[in-house]
Amino acid sequence: MKNYHDGDYALNKFSKTSQYKLQIKLVDWIPHFFVSFNDGQDLYQETEVSLPVYMELLKSTRSERNQQRWDERYTENSALIDETLYNRAFDKPNNVEDEINESLLNEQILQAIRQLPKAQQRRLMQYYETGLTYEQIAEIEGCSHNAVVKTVKHAEAKIKEFLQIS
Repeated sequence: MKNYHDGDYALNKFSKTSQYKLQIKLVDWIPHFFVSFNDGQDLYQETEVSLPVYMELLKSTRSERNQQRWDERYTENSALIDETLYNRAFDKPNNVEDEINESLLNEQILQAIRQLPKAQQRRLMQYYETGLTYEQIAEIEGCSHNAVVKTVKHAEAKIKEFLQIS
């Protein structure tokens, strides 16, 4: 922004968010560097500074401006209300009814598992809870792969049957 002040050339550098304004005034074609601001009593102050101080303030102003532009570009402009946050959630929380139903179902499944023979309980838990493969369970139990598969499938069938009756 170019201003002509008292017949001398002045160049103003300022940011809308900055608390101060930087100016270069040419007096007889010699540059003078100024910083102006409102002090604590809201009185306008202007002071001449050296070129290194002026350059540091200019760098700071540019950095501030760049940060503000970055913030404007990447800051969410939509209202972040509970509904929008809920819609964005990967794991949406269950409502109370769903929590109760899930809890009841889990309790029924546990009751069904407790009614299974010990070998079926153990193999079922190894397969589902610890994530072991049929081969790993067979190796641990010292039996064949097919025996483990049959045991787990029978346990699953009994649990399904139990849940349909209840």
